[in-house]
Amino acid sequence: MKLPLKTRILEYAIEENKPLSAEEITEALKKEYEGERFCNYKNIDTLLDAYCGVGVMKATDMYFDDKGKLVVKYQVTKFGKDYERLIPGHES
Repeated sequence: MKLPLKTRILEYAIEENKPLSAEEITEALKKEYEGERFCNYKNIDTLLDAYCGVGVMKATDMYFDDKGKLVVKYQVTKFGKDYERLIPGHES
């Protein structure tokens, strides 16, 4: 059984342990959630903003790409890493 997308985003960011953009996370997770309409850039970007709002993640870098699009890199905070024990399979 798949984790809810919101939980999987946090798990993925903890596993990668580096700043990630919404596009990078979307590309990585869309294979796992193939055919699921909610797994898209817009929803993942919204969830990342929500995580930042509660201190689970933070924006660590912002820049404009070659096409002039704003890219924001997010990283899990220590507070966010404390949530790992609540993710199924990470209880210990």
